[in-house]
Amino acid sequence: MPEAEVRGAYDAGDEYAFYKDLKDIMARANADIFIVDNYLNTEFFELYVATVQAGIAFRILTNQLKGNIEAVARKYAASHGIELRSGQDVHDRHIFIDHRCWTVGQSIKDAAKKKPTYMVELSASLVPTMRKIYEDLWAKAAVVVKS
Repeated sequence: MPEAEVRGAYDAGDEYAFYKDLKDIMARANADIFIVDNYLNTEFFELYVATVQAGIAFRILTNQLKGNIEAVARKYAASHGIELRSGQDVHDRHIFIDHRCWTVGQSIKDAAKKKPTYMVELSASLVPTMRKIYEDLWAKAAVVVKS
């Protein structure tokens, strides 16, 4: 993924730029996507998940199962691979795509709507450590939906 394609910093009102960057990142996944975000809603599926290619291992870790997110995840799981888990130790927002990781300032659902935010890729040397932290949280989290 060429770095120039991801803006990284988004002013208030730049939600389309954030959407486009995240959608493009997710569409380019080759093996796995692991989303960590406490405040996802059904719009996440409508806007971003449609770009996930068949055969990609797709996981979501949250601690907030608000609205119809579980119901929509179940519908998605009926024909696509996905696993949704909930754990109380989740706080920050991270996007793991293959062997890369981005940290996001606001929840994906609110990114750049009313306040500025960022989506910054971590250096390759930090990714294994960050991934291990969230894989450990994943292992302790309760399975909500699994296809």
